[in-house]
Amino acid sequence: YKLIGATKFYDRMEIRDVIAYLRLLVHPFDDMSFLRVIAKPRRGFGDKAIEKLRASGTNLMSGLRNAPLAPKLRAAADEFLSAFDFDWFAMSPRDAAQTLLDRVGYTKMWSESKDVDAPDRLLNIRELLTSVIPNHETLPEFLEQAALMTTDDNDANDAVQNNCVRIMTVHAAKGLEFDTV
Repeated sequence: YKLIGATKFYDRMEIRDVIAYLRLLVHPFDDMSFLRVIAKPRRGFGDKAIEKLRASGTNLMSGLRNAPLAPKLRAAADEFLSAFDFDWFAMSPRDAAQTLLDRVGYTKMWSESKDVDAPDRLLNIRELLTSVIPNHETLPEFLEQAALMTTDDNDANDAVQNNCVRIMTVHAAKGLEFDTV
């Protein structure tokens, strides 16, 4: 079967966040990933602080090291930077990912969240850590595969899956015309 209208695993917010954290660990110059995760959990970096970071370095992570920040923001910056300061090369990809998420406070953020979706988000993160990442030899290898999975190229398999039942909610089917419902 093919599920239509459901959020794909790699399109889920928490999975994208974890991938952004891992990209920042492997590629500290990745400003897109930095902007995605600097406020998850909240650290007090707003637009003005981000502009200071841009002016203080060649990328946002180097700007975070060099920017003149208020004492409270400097403490948050130093804590964020220290979370990435461990020997992830010597660890398995799963252990490195778990260590990073623990050090940056991401798993703690979701475990303490009052959001009704928080338990599901934690389960999705656990699934990524226990069933997906361990299938790869290195974090860069996982990130390459994840980049492929987050593109719309996956829908190219539709030609192969023409002989399958398509499942969707009635809400998702509203306004569409089908020969048989």
